[in-house]
Amino acid sequence: GWSPPKPRTWRGAAGAMLLVEERAAGKRRFRIAPIAAARPSESAWEAEIDLTTRFLTDNGQAVFFDENRVLTLVDIATATPSMQVQLPSDESSPVRSLRLRRRGGWLLVEVDRSNPVIDRVRGASPLGDDSLLSGELHCLDPQTGVSPWGAPVIVDGMALVETAASDAPLLLLARKRAADVGDGAARATSGDGGEAQIALTVLDLTTGATVFRNHEIPAGDEQEGDAELWAVYEEGASESLLVRAGRAWVTLETTSLPAPPRPRMLAGVEDPEASRLNGPDDIGRGVERLFKSFWDGDDD
Repeated sequence: GWSPPKPRTWRGAAGAMLLVEERAAGKRRFRIAPIAAARPSESAWEAEIDLTTRFLTDNGQAVFFDENRVLTLVDIATATPSMQVQLPSDESSPVRSLRLRRRGGWLLVEVDRSNPVIDRVRGASPLGDDSLLSGELHCLDPQTGVSPWGAPVIVDGMALVETAASDAPLLLLARKRAADVGDGAARATSGDGGEAQIALTVLDLTTGATVFRNHEIPAGDEQEGDAELWAVYEEGASESLLVRAGRAWVTLETTSLPAPPRPRMLAGVEDPEASRLNGPDDIGRGVERLFKSFWDGDDD
């Protein structure tokens, strides 16, 4: 008689359905069947998947990403494919991992091609528990697979940060760079005293455009009250995002009076005198700037 699949083959469950992976003779087969199935022929969905295809489960779905960059999502509870789309990319380096997140009704896909050795050599580390991403960040409509962005955002060793402001129509990418990495003479000339630095980039979720970018924010000292990174989002008559990154405070808010074709996002940056940077990219002026993004968010 037939016996149920062994627990070691179980890969996920949702509703009354079970996802099972079976391997034999160099082949890999996934199938979804009712948990109470009496016979193996009762599989509601099955497919042979190449051994090189990336697989994970996310939010009740089986996720497959093959060498042709085809992303396939299969809903386990209904045993039906919910999305299949080929993600654009010009990258040829191998994919190390795939991560999915959901923000504001959109599906974010991180195609990570990072090399941990390179990250360690350049002293890059994440802020918190979010993994560094070196590769492409895609934004997709979870129903259609269509991207609202013109192209994926190429990320070089930064983490997509989860904060209390994760419901904002903005994405925060950040990393920390150790103090003892880089050209010591150049760093001494810049006046930062070898202090660790935070790189921060803020993206518009609906367009992928850069709203704010600075990769030389002094990290400061947490014991003196400096926060590595936190953010607060408020939505009222206007939308505003307050970010504390090391010694810097960054405020982003909508404005009804942009200078065309400038964005409807106004940014103000404040940081103490000791943390101010030198050169044309200095953000420590306490002034308000308009950044070249195209945020189409509402003002109400």
